[in-house]
Amino acid sequence: GEGGEGGEGGEGGEGGGESGDEGGGSAKATPSKSSGDGAPKRQRKSAASPRVPRKTAGEKRKGEQAAALAALQLAWPKGATVEVLQRDDGYAGAWYAGEVTTHTKDGASCGVKYFELLEADDEHPELP
Repeated sequence: GEGGEGGEGGEGGEGGGESGDEGGGSAKATPSKSSGDGAPKRQRKSAASPRVPRKTAGEKRKGEQAAALAALQLAWPKGATVEVLQRDDGYAGAWYAGEVTTHTKDGASCGVKYFELLEADDEHPELP
């Protein structure tokens, strides 16, 4: 059957990063002071200089989601074989192999189709 969401594991059992991590922080360049070149300390802006519109919160969020989705698709491409650690009641500690099938639009997780899902005794496949 088709199963939940993956985020841990990876090919060869290696662990991957969290899928929804967002980088933070920003850097601002400070202008260097020129030494004695005679340049005026303040420059006037011409009336014809273009004004750059600020991004709205919605536009900023869409940009962040697009970046998160791109990072998720790079780390967990569709068709990649993964091992998923289950933490749900009744499945805690169980590992299942599967294939990445989808990515959420916000880049927070991916869908996984399990190759085989077994009962706790690992002998009988569960019904879909």
